[in-house]
Amino acid sequence: MNGKAALYLGFNKIMKEKDFSLISISEIVKEAGINRNTFYYHFKDINEFVKAFLEDEIMNTVREKIKKNQFNEGFLLLVDYSETHKELMRNILDHPETLDILVKILHNDIRMDVVKILNDYQSFLHLNLPEKFITFFSHNIVEEYMAAPKEIVYDGIEGKLLKKVFYLYADAIPDKLLKVSSIDFNN
Repeated sequence: MNGKAALYLGFNKIMKEKDFSLISISEIVKEAGINRNTFYYHFKDINEFVKAFLEDEIMNTVREKIKKNQFNEGFLLLVDYSETHKELMRNILDHPETLDILVKILHNDIRMDVVKILNDYQSFLHLNLPEKFITFFSHNIVEEYMAAPKEIVYDGIEGKLLKKVFYLYADAIPDKLLKVSSIDFNN
């Protein structure tokens, strides 16, 4: 196992047992069974580490699905991960530092992927929607993604229900775009 993987494994274990605000780099490297220099070889600080952890653990795979216009599959991955790593996700959602990192990944990286897909839909459907609409609609899709872990962790909603609702939502995206294209945005 390489140093990065060992760090992720150690961090994952600690996050299930301990509050994020109480976790130190020393504790992560000790749990990982590697030296501190290995941590700093890969990461400059704990925030960069957490961002890489979230991206490598789940978000890069979610992004790949979205880039292939597989909104549902990306959502399913996030829901399944949230269910199987509920304590880890609770710890991430409960702390402003880690929540902020997750939000930035979703709203910066994933939202741009969604914008590209929506623009591709526009092109395919021969639509000309205002850029502000595309930005707002992509933001709403990302909010659905962001809501899933929160609903699983805090509200106890089963992943099966979230998956069904999102299937309805995602499958309707082209139809929604067609309907919106008939609206006169100048009035």
